[in-house]
Amino acid sequence: MRHFVLIASCLSAVAMPAFAADAPANPQQTQTKIVCKSQPETGTRFRKKTCHSVAEWDAIAEENRRAAAEMNGPAVNGARGN
Repeated sequence: MRHFVLIASCLSAVAMPAFAADAPANPQQTQTKIVCKSQPETGTRFRKKTCHSVAEWDAIAEENRRAAAEMNGPAVNGARGN
């Protein structure tokens, strides 16, 4: 029983600062934070690690959305496909 109380108190002490760290105090700090992502690479089973700031990741995602919308394109004379 003593071990259970000790473990529970340690976990609660560790978990509390994590909740406080979720909300950044400065939005500018969030935009300059570097985030690394592993992405699949064609021709190999290994993944490539790519690092960018949060703002750069947002710009990349927006560019990908624009490219996908451009590939779909508008319907020609109301007909699509076949």
